[in-house]
Amino acid sequence: MKTALITHADCLAHQVPDDNPEKPERLRRVLAAMEGPDFADLIRLEAPLADDRDILRVHDRQMWAEMTGKEPATPGEFHEITYDTFLHPAR
Repeated sequence: MKTALITHADCLAHQVPDDNPEKPERLRRVLAAMEGPDFADLIRLEAPLADDRDILRVHDRQMWAEMTGKEPATPGEFHEITYDTFLHPAR
């Protein structure tokens, strides 16, 4: 069985509050560690842009409605969805 790593460069621009562990630096370190020979057979794919249909396959409509259009316009600001989920300004 093959294993795939699916990510996107935009993940490296994710902004979270200072005390949140899901920072771009964490992802950079994980990706760097996966460049070693132990991961040579890993299939690497770029995540596509999801549309509403894709998102609604894994999230309910109420949650999606609560998030849609809520991203802040000002860099450095966040909109908290849950204690560990934040929206930041779109790029």
